Amino acid sequence: MALIAPNHIEAGTGRLLSLETATDQGADSGKYLFAAGDVLYSKIRPSLAKVVLAPCDGLCSADMYPLKARAKLSEPFLKWFLLSTGFTAWATVESDRVAMPKINREKLNELPIAVPLRSEQTAIAAFLDRETAKIDALVDEQRRLIELLKEKRQAVISHAVTKGLDPTAPMKDSGVEWLGEVPAHWEVKPLRYAISKIESGVSVNAIDTPAETGELAVLKTSSVYTGNFDPTENKAVVLAEYDRVACPVRAGTLILSRMNTPELVGAAGLVHKDEPDIFLPDRLWQIHFSTLDAAFVHYWTQTDSYRGQIKSACAGTSSSMQNIAQDQLKSFWVAYPPVAEQTEIVGFLNRRTSNSDALRLEAESAVALLQERRAALISAAVTGKIDVRGLVKPEMEAA
Repeated sequence: MALIAPNHIEAGTGRLLSLETATDQGADSGKYLFAAGDVLYSKIRPSLAKVVLAPCDGLCSADMYPLKARAKLSEPFLKWFLLSTGFTAWATVESDRVAMPKINREKLNELPIAVPLRSEQTAIAAFLDRETAKIDALVDEQRRLIELLKEKRQAVISHAVTKGLDPTAPMKDSGVEWLGEVPAHWEVKPLRYAISKIESGVSVNAIDTPAETGELAVLKTSSVYTGNFDPTENKAVVLAEYDRVACPVRAGTLILSRMNTPELVGAAGLVHKDEPDIFLPDRLWQIHFSTLDAAFVHYWTQTDSYRGQIKSACAGTSSSMQNIAQDQLKSFWVAYPPVAEQTEIVGFLNRRTSNSDALRLEAESAVALLQERRAALISAAVTGKIDVRGLVKPEMEAA
Protein backbone atom coordinates (compact mmCIF):
# COMPACT_ATOMS: atom_id res chain seq x y z
CA MET A 1 0.00 0.00 0.00
CA ALA A 2 1.00 3.62 -0.45
CA LEU A 3 2.69 5.04 2.66
CA ILE A 4 2.62 8.82 3.14
CA ALA A 5 4.81 10.63 5.67
CA PRO A 6 5.47 14.36 6.25
CA ASN A 7 8.50 14.33 3.93
CA HIS A 8 6.22 13.46 1.01
CA ILE A 9 4.19 16.69 1.41
CA GLU A 10 5.27 20.17 0.34
CA ALA A 11 5.12 22.72 3.15
CA GLY A 12 2.27 25.22 2.96
CA THR A 13 0.90 24.27 -0.48
CA GLY A 14 -1.20 21.15 -0.02
CA ARG A 15 0.77 19.41 -2.77
CA LEU A 16 2.03 15.81 -2.66
CA LEU A 17 5.68 15.60 -3.69
CA SER A 18 5.92 11.84 -4.21
CA LEU A 19 3.94 8.64 -3.72
CA GLU A 20 5.65 5.35 -2.87
CA THR A 21 4.59 2.07 -1.37
CA ALA A 22 5.65 0.96 2.09
CA THR A 23 7.84 -1.70 0.44
CA ASP A 24 9.56 0.89 -1.78
CA GLN A 25 10.42 2.89 1.34
CA GLY A 26 11.58 -0.12 3.34
CA ALA A 27 9.02 0.71 6.04
CA ASP A 28 8.32 -1.92 8.70
CA SER A 29 4.75 -0.78 9.29
CA GLY A 30 2.28 2.07 8.95
CA LYS A 31 0.44 3.68 11.83
CA TYR A 32 -2.92 4.60 10.35
CA LEU A 33 -5.07 3.52 7.42
CA PHE A 34 -6.59 6.22 5.25
CA ALA A 35 -9.05 6.26 2.36
CA ALA A 36 -8.90 8.23 -0.87
CA GLY A 37 -10.17 11.75 -0.19
CA ASP A 38 -9.21 11.83 3.50
CA VAL A 39 -7.26 14.83 4.75
CA LEU A 40 -3.72 13.90 5.83
CA TYR A 41 -2.22 16.35 8.32
CA SER A 42 1.32 16.32 9.73
CA LYS A 43 1.09 16.70 13.50
CA ILE A 44 4.82 17.36 13.96
CA ARG A 45 6.30 20.80 13.31
CA PRO A 46 2.87 22.26 12.45
CA SER A 47 4.47 25.58 11.50
CA LEU A 48 5.35 23.88 8.18
CA ALA A 49 1.63 23.40 7.38
CA LYS A 50 1.91 20.01 5.69
CA VAL A 51 -1.58 18.99 4.58
CA VAL A 52 -2.79 16.99 1.57
CA LEU A 53 -5.89 15.24 0.26
CA ALA A 54 -5.19 11.51 0.00
CA PRO A 55 -5.10 10.54 -3.70
CA CYS A 56 -5.74 6.84 -2.92
CA ASP A 57 -6.22 4.35 -0.10
CA GLY A 58 -3.08 3.73 1.94
CA LEU A 59 -1.12 4.07 5.15
CA CYS A 60 0.36 7.10 6.86
CA SER A 61 3.18 7.31 9.37
CA ALA A 62 2.78 7.91 13.09
CA ASP A 63 3.62 11.57 12.43
CA MET A 64 0.38 12.05 10.45
CA TYR A 65 -3.30 12.31 11.30
CA PRO A 66 -5.78 11.00 8.71
CA LEU A 67 -8.91 13.14 9.12
CA LYS A 68 -12.43 12.24 7.99
CA ALA A 69 -15.00 15.04 7.91
CA ARG A 70 -18.45 14.70 9.42
CA ALA A 71 -21.57 15.12 7.30
CA LYS A 72 -21.68 18.94 7.45
CA LEU A 73 -18.02 19.37 6.55
CA SER A 74 -16.23 18.54 3.30
CA GLU A 75 -12.66 17.26 3.16
CA PRO A 76 -11.53 19.74 0.45
CA PHE A 77 -12.72 22.68 2.58
CA LEU A 78 -11.10 21.16 5.68
CA LYS A 79 -7.79 20.87 3.80
CA TRP A 80 -7.82 24.57 2.95
CA PHE A 81 -8.81 25.50 6.51
CA LEU A 82 -5.79 23.57 7.85
CA LEU A 83 -3.58 25.48 5.38
CA SER A 84 -4.82 28.89 6.56
CA THR A 85 -2.44 31.18 8.42
CA GLY A 86 -4.84 31.47 11.35
CA PHE A 87 -4.94 27.74 11.95
CA THR A 88 -1.18 27.36 11.42
CA ALA A 89 -0.44 30.14 13.92
CA TRP A 90 -2.73 28.49 16.50
CA ALA A 91 -1.20 25.03 15.94
CA THR A 92 2.32 26.44 16.18
CA VAL A 93 1.60 28.08 19.54
CA GLU A 94 0.05 24.88 20.89
CA SER A 95 2.91 22.72 19.64
CA ASP A 96 5.62 24.93 21.17
CA ARG A 97 4.61 23.75 24.64
CA VAL A 98 6.46 20.45 24.18
CA ALA A 99 10.08 19.58 23.40
CA MET A 100 9.24 18.23 19.93
CA PRO A 101 6.75 20.59 18.21
CA LYS A 102 3.60 18.50 17.86
CA ILE A 103 -0.13 19.08 18.02
CA ASN A 104 -2.09 16.38 19.85
CA ARG A 105 -5.48 15.11 18.78
CA GLU A 106 -7.30 16.44 21.84
CA LYS A 107 -6.24 20.01 21.10
CA LEU A 108 -7.03 19.57 17.42
CA ASN A 109 -10.54 18.31 18.23
CA GLU A 110 -11.21 21.23 20.57
CA LEU A 111 -10.52 23.92 17.97
CA PRO A 112 -13.71 25.70 16.84
CA ILE A 113 -14.20 26.01 13.07
CA ALA A 114 -16.71 28.18 11.25
CA VAL A 115 -18.61 25.84 8.90
CA PRO A 116 -20.32 27.36 5.85
CA LEU A 117 -23.09 25.64 3.93
CA ARG A 118 -21.86 22.63 1.93
CA SER A 119 -22.48 24.51 -1.32
CA GLU A 120 -20.29 27.37 -0.09
CA GLN A 121 -17.58 24.97 1.07
CA THR A 122 -17.53 23.43 -2.40
CA ALA A 123 -17.33 26.87 -4.01
CA ILE A 124 -14.50 27.95 -1.68
CA ALA A 125 -12.49 24.77 -2.35
CA ALA A 126 -12.99 25.10 -6.12
CA PHE A 127 -12.01 28.77 -6.03
CA LEU A 128 -8.84 28.06 -4.03
CA ASP A 129 -7.94 25.08 -6.21
CA ARG A 130 -8.08 27.33 -9.26
CA GLU A 131 -6.45 30.46 -7.87
CA THR A 132 -3.65 28.75 -5.94
CA ALA A 133 -2.82 26.67 -9.03
CA LYS A 134 -2.24 29.93 -10.93
CA ILE A 135 -0.06 31.29 -8.13
CA ASP A 136 1.86 28.01 -7.81
CA ALA A 137 2.59 28.06 -11.55
CA LEU A 138 4.05 31.58 -11.23
CA VAL A 139 6.10 30.54 -8.18
CA ASP A 140 7.46 27.51 -10.04
CA GLU A 141 8.40 29.76 -12.96
CA GLN A 142 10.29 32.15 -10.69
CA ARG A 143 12.04 29.26 -8.95
CA ARG A 144 13.17 27.87 -12.31
CA LEU A 145 14.55 31.30 -13.14
CA ILE A 146 16.41 31.39 -9.82
CA GLU A 147 17.98 27.99 -10.50
CA LEU A 148 18.97 29.03 -14.04
CA LEU A 149 20.58 32.21 -12.71
CA LYS A 150 22.50 30.19 -10.11
CA GLU A 151 23.69 27.71 -12.73
CA LYS A 152 24.76 30.49 -15.12
CA ARG A 153 26.53 32.32 -12.31
CA GLN A 154 28.50 29.23 -11.35
CA ALA A 155 29.37 28.49 -14.97
CA VAL A 156 30.71 32.03 -15.50
CA ILE A 157 32.79 31.83 -12.32
CA SER A 158 34.15 28.36 -13.12
CA HIS A 159 35.19 29.37 -16.63
CA ALA A 160 36.85 32.61 -15.52
CA VAL A 161 38.96 31.11 -12.69
CA THR A 162 40.05 28.04 -14.66
CA LYS A 163 40.18 29.24 -18.29
CA GLY A 164 40.72 32.98 -17.95
CA LEU A 165 39.09 35.81 -19.92
CA ASP A 166 41.07 35.62 -23.16
CA PRO A 167 39.47 33.06 -25.52
CA THR A 168 42.54 33.23 -27.82
CA ALA A 169 45.08 32.35 -25.12
CA PRO A 170 47.07 29.14 -25.81
CA MET A 171 46.00 26.29 -23.52
CA LYS A 172 47.82 23.40 -21.86
CA ASP A 173 46.81 20.26 -19.99
CA SER A 174 46.77 21.05 -16.28
CA GLY A 175 47.59 17.46 -15.37
CA VAL A 176 44.67 17.54 -12.93
CA GLU A 177 41.56 15.64 -14.04
CA TRP A 178 38.96 18.06 -12.67
CA LEU A 179 40.76 21.14 -14.00
CA GLY A 180 41.30 20.03 -17.56
CA GLU A 181 43.06 22.59 -19.77
CA VAL A 182 44.24 25.94 -18.41
CA PRO A 183 45.96 28.90 -20.10
CA ALA A 184 49.52 27.95 -20.99
CA HIS A 185 51.07 30.81 -18.97
CA TRP A 186 49.22 29.85 -15.75
CA GLU A 187 50.77 27.67 -13.05
CA VAL A 188 48.91 24.74 -11.50
CA LYS A 189 49.96 23.80 -7.98
CA PRO A 190 48.55 23.06 -4.51
CA LEU A 191 46.86 25.82 -2.55
CA ARG A 192 49.54 25.64 0.16
CA TYR A 193 51.83 27.84 -1.97
CA ALA A 194 49.30 30.68 -1.78
CA ILE A 195 48.51 30.45 1.94
CA SER A 196 50.59 32.51 4.36
CA LYS A 197 48.62 31.66 7.52
CA ILE A 198 45.55 29.81 8.77
CA GLU A 199 44.06 30.94 12.06
CA SER A 200 41.41 29.24 14.19
CA GLY A 201 39.35 30.48 17.10
CA VAL A 202 38.29 28.80 20.33
CA SER A 203 35.01 27.61 21.77
CA VAL A 204 33.64 30.18 24.23
CA ASN A 205 30.37 30.62 26.10
CA ALA A 206 28.07 32.98 24.22
CA ILE A 207 24.38 33.81 24.13
CA ASP A 208 22.46 33.16 20.93
CA THR A 209 21.77 36.81 20.14
CA PRO A 210 23.94 39.21 18.11
CA ALA A 211 26.36 41.38 20.05
CA GLU A 212 25.56 45.05 20.48
CA THR A 213 28.01 47.92 19.95
CA GLY A 214 30.90 47.65 22.40
CA GLU A 215 30.34 43.96 23.14
CA LEU A 216 32.57 41.14 21.95
CA ALA A 217 31.12 38.55 19.62
CA VAL A 218 31.99 35.15 18.20
CA LEU A 219 30.96 34.19 14.67
CA LYS A 220 28.35 31.56 13.92
CA THR A 221 29.21 29.00 11.25
CA SER A 222 26.14 30.37 9.44
CA SER A 223 28.18 33.53 8.73
CA VAL A 224 29.40 31.83 5.52
CA TYR A 225 26.41 29.60 4.64
CA THR A 226 25.44 31.73 1.62
CA GLY A 227 28.94 31.76 0.14
CA ASN A 228 29.44 35.34 1.34
CA PHE A 229 30.67 36.58 4.72
CA ASP A 230 27.94 38.01 6.98
CA PRO A 231 29.40 39.51 10.20
CA THR A 232 25.89 39.99 11.67
CA GLU A 233 25.68 36.21 12.07
CA ASN A 234 27.34 36.24 15.48
CA LYS A 235 26.70 35.53 19.17
CA ALA A 236 27.47 37.82 22.08
CA VAL A 237 30.29 36.47 24.24
CA VAL A 238 29.52 36.34 27.98
CA LEU A 239 31.62 38.80 29.98
CA ALA A 240 33.48 36.09 31.90
CA GLU A 241 34.88 34.72 28.61
CA TYR A 242 36.27 38.00 27.22
CA ASP A 243 39.86 37.04 28.04
CA ARG A 244 39.55 33.75 26.12
CA VAL A 245 38.44 34.98 22.69
CA ALA A 246 40.99 34.63 19.92
CA CYS A 247 41.55 35.64 16.31
CA PRO A 248 39.66 38.85 15.45
CA VAL A 249 38.22 39.07 11.94
CA ARG A 250 40.55 40.84 9.46
CA ALA A 251 39.91 42.38 6.05
CA GLY A 252 41.29 40.58 3.01
CA THR A 253 40.98 37.12 4.51
CA LEU A 254 38.75 34.17 3.75
CA ILE A 255 36.52 32.73 6.51
CA LEU A 256 36.02 29.01 5.85
CA SER A 257 33.86 26.39 7.56
CA ARG A 258 36.10 23.43 8.38
CA MET A 259 33.29 21.30 9.90
CA ASN A 260 29.69 21.14 8.78
CA THR A 261 27.08 19.17 6.86
CA PRO A 262 28.17 17.72 3.48
CA GLU A 263 26.55 20.66 1.65
CA LEU A 264 28.16 23.34 3.83
CA VAL A 265 31.57 22.00 4.83
CA GLY A 266 34.12 24.19 3.05
CA ALA A 267 31.68 27.10 2.61
CA ALA A 268 33.67 30.33 2.52
CA GLY A 269 33.17 34.09 2.62
CA LEU A 270 35.46 37.03 1.83
CA VAL A 271 36.03 39.60 4.59
CA HIS A 272 35.85 43.16 3.24
CA LYS A 273 36.69 45.13 6.40
CA ASP A 274 38.23 44.61 9.84
CA GLU A 275 35.83 43.49 12.58
CA PRO A 276 38.00 43.97 15.70
CA ASP A 277 35.21 43.01 18.13
CA ILE A 278 34.20 39.83 16.30
CA PHE A 279 36.23 36.65 16.82
CA LEU A 280 36.41 33.17 15.34
CA PRO A 281 34.92 30.01 16.88
CA ASP A 282 36.78 26.72 16.68
CA ARG A 283 34.81 25.52 13.62
CA LEU A 284 35.86 28.38 11.34
CA TRP A 285 39.26 29.18 9.85
CA GLN A 286 40.58 32.58 8.85
CA ILE A 287 42.93 32.16 5.89
CA HIS A 288 45.55 34.72 4.80
CA PHE A 289 47.00 34.57 1.28
CA SER A 290 50.23 35.67 -0.37
CA THR A 291 50.52 34.83 -4.07
CA LEU A 292 46.76 34.54 -4.75
CA ASP A 293 44.22 37.32 -4.32
CA ALA A 294 41.76 36.36 -1.55
CA ALA A 295 38.88 37.51 -3.76
CA PHE A 296 40.10 35.22 -6.56
CA VAL A 297 40.28 32.28 -4.13
CA HIS A 298 36.80 33.14 -2.88
CA TYR A 299 35.41 32.83 -6.40
CA TRP A 300 37.32 29.56 -6.83
CA THR A 301 35.57 28.13 -3.74
CA GLN A 302 32.29 28.50 -5.66
CA THR A 303 33.35 26.14 -8.46
CA ASP A 304 32.77 22.44 -9.08
CA SER A 305 36.56 21.99 -9.02
CA TYR A 306 36.70 23.11 -5.40
CA ARG A 307 33.56 21.25 -4.31
CA GLY A 308 34.85 18.06 -5.94
CA GLN A 309 38.05 18.24 -3.91
CA ILE A 310 36.06 18.92 -0.73
CA LYS A 311 33.97 15.83 -1.42
CA SER A 312 37.06 13.69 -1.95
CA ALA A 313 38.70 15.01 1.22
CA CYS A 314 35.59 14.17 3.27
CA ALA A 315 35.09 10.70 1.79
CA GLY A 316 34.72 8.14 4.54
CA THR A 317 33.71 10.66 7.20
CA SER A 318 30.27 10.97 8.77
CA SER A 319 27.38 11.37 6.35
CA SER A 320 25.79 14.02 8.57
CA MET A 321 28.76 16.05 9.85
CA GLN A 322 32.01 16.25 7.89
CA ASN A 323 35.31 17.99 8.44
CA ILE A 324 38.51 18.75 6.55
CA ALA A 325 42.02 19.08 7.91
CA GLN A 326 44.38 21.97 7.13
CA ASP A 327 46.78 19.67 5.29
CA GLN A 328 43.92 18.46 3.09
CA LEU A 329 42.88 22.01 2.23
CA LYS A 330 46.46 22.98 1.45
CA SER A 331 46.78 20.03 -0.93
CA PHE A 332 43.87 21.18 -3.15
CA TRP A 333 44.97 21.95 -6.72
CA VAL A 334 44.42 25.49 -8.00
CA ALA A 335 45.25 27.32 -11.23
CA TYR A 336 47.48 30.36 -10.52
CA PRO A 337 47.10 33.23 -13.01
CA PRO A 338 49.58 36.13 -12.90
CA VAL A 339 48.65 38.73 -10.25
CA ALA A 340 47.47 41.31 -12.79
CA GLU A 341 45.22 38.72 -14.43
CA GLN A 342 43.77 37.71 -11.06
CA THR A 343 42.76 41.34 -10.50
CA GLU A 344 41.19 41.51 -13.95
CA ILE A 345 39.23 38.28 -13.38
CA VAL A 346 37.97 39.46 -9.98
CA GLY A 347 36.79 42.76 -11.47
CA PHE A 348 35.00 40.96 -14.32
CA LEU A 349 33.29 38.54 -11.94
CA ASN A 350 32.28 41.31 -9.55
CA ARG A 351 30.42 43.00 -12.40
CA ARG A 352 28.85 39.86 -13.83
CA THR A 353 27.75 38.35 -10.52
CA SER A 354 26.30 41.63 -9.23
CA ASN A 355 23.94 41.73 -12.23
CA SER A 356 23.01 38.07 -11.80
CA ASP A 357 22.51 38.49 -8.04
CA ALA A 358 20.22 41.49 -8.60
CA LEU A 359 18.02 39.43 -10.93
CA ARG A 360 17.98 36.54 -8.46
CA LEU A 361 16.95 38.83 -5.60
CA GLU A 362 14.13 40.21 -7.75
CA ALA A 363 12.91 36.67 -8.45
CA GLU A 364 13.16 35.70 -4.77
CA SER A 365 11.19 38.82 -3.84
CA ALA A 366 8.54 37.87 -6.39
CA VAL A 367 8.28 34.38 -4.87
CA ALA A 368 7.85 35.84 -1.37
CA LEU A 369 5.12 38.22 -2.54
CA LEU A 370 3.29 35.44 -4.38
CA GLN A 371 3.42 33.20 -1.32
CA GLU A 372 2.07 36.03 0.84
CA ARG A 373 -0.74 36.55 -1.67
CA ARG A 374 -1.50 32.82 -1.64
CA ALA A 375 -1.66 32.67 2.16
CA ALA A 376 -3.85 35.76 2.38
CA LEU A 377 -6.22 34.38 -0.26
CA ILE A 378 -6.66 31.06 1.58
CA SER A 379 -7.28 32.73 4.93
CA ALA A 380 -9.76 35.22 3.47
CA ALA A 381 -11.71 32.50 1.64
CA VAL A 382 -12.03 29.98 4.49
CA THR A 383 -13.06 32.66 6.99
CA GLY A 384 -15.66 34.27 4.73
CA LYS A 385 -13.78 37.56 4.29
CA ILE A 386 -14.38 37.23 0.55
CA ASP A 387 -17.51 35.83 -1.09
CA VAL A 388 -16.43 33.39 -3.80
CA ARG A 389 -19.88 32.02 -4.72
CA GLY A 390 -20.04 34.05 -7.90
CA LEU A 391 -16.37 33.53 -8.78
CA VAL A 392 -16.52 29.88 -9.80
CA LYS A 393 -18.47 28.17 -12.55
CA PRO A 394 -21.31 25.81 -11.53
CA GLU A 395 -19.49 22.81 -12.98
CA MET A 396 -16.46 23.56 -10.76
CA GLU A 397 -18.72 23.68 -7.69
CA ALA A 398 -20.28 20.37 -8.69
CA ALA A 399 -16.84 18.81 -9.14
